[in-house]
Parts: sequence; C-alpha cells; structure tokens
Amino acid sequence: MMHPQTSAGTRSDFTKSEGMTWMRATATAVGTQQNYAQYSLIGGMVPVEGEYHVRLTAHAEGGDGMARCYVRQPDFTYLPCYVVNIPDGQTIVIERAIRVPAGCGDLVVRICPAAVVGATAMMSRISIEAADTYEIASGGGLPSFFTAQTAPY
Repeated sequence: MMHPQTSAGTRSDFTKSEGMTWMRATATAVGTQQNYAQYSLIGGMVPVEGEYHVRLTAHAEGGDGMARCYVRQPDFTYLPCYVVNIPDGQTIVIERAIRVPAGCGDLVVRICPAAVVGATAMMSRISIEAADTYEIASGGGLPSFFTAQTAPY
C-alpha cells in the first residue's frame, strides 16, 4: 500500500471537490525546507526501466504552488523529472513524459504549496502509464501501471 508523506511544516489531508478526492498539502510553518505532500512508489511498485507518461490534476490556493516528480537513481541521488508551476487559484492538468532509469529505487509524485502559512496545493487523478500504451491510446485508455484518484490508503 502507498501512504502519503509530508515534510515538517506541512499538514496533509484529503478533501472532496468537483466529484474528486484530492490529497491536500497545507503549509503550517515556513522554514528552509520546501513544504510538500507526496506519494512514493517504492520497491516492487516502481515501474521497470523505460519511458512513462505522468498525468495529474493540480490546484493551488494562497499563492503559486508546484507539482514535482523525482526518481531515485541507483547511486541514491534524486533526479528531477519535472517541476510545474501551479498558478494561485487555478486548477491545471499536468501531463509529462518521464524516464525511469534501470535500478530506480523510488518514484515520487509531489505537490508543494506556496511558502505562506495557510497556503494549499492539491492533486488528484494521478496516472503513471507506459509511454507506448499512452501514445497508442491517444490520451490514455489502456491499463496504467498506477492510477489513483488520490484516496487515503
């Protein structure tokens, strides 16, 4: 099972809006570390080496937020796959191609609220799909490696 993780100074909860369950990250303190809530695929849940397509819906309030994705390389360093700005008060769909290296130990999908106490960022409808099946389906539709409406596990 996956469990959401948060940084110090961030509270994570789940809320329903627009018929979706969202993982919400709220900044409770601002310091030197970025505030975030994330899902991590680890161990046997990490996709095999290859090209993948990540899609999610994100929203920010109280300042611009960010959506990020990382993979942990075999040397235990984290390689950023994408960083996308989420404008304050807007809901956006993020679609990015990522590469998972051989021996990847972790794949992280992260949401970051603005560095303002009380700011929030949310994500829902997270999908990680092999790039070739995504292209064939022209917008998805074939089985994904991982799909979640961001329900609390």
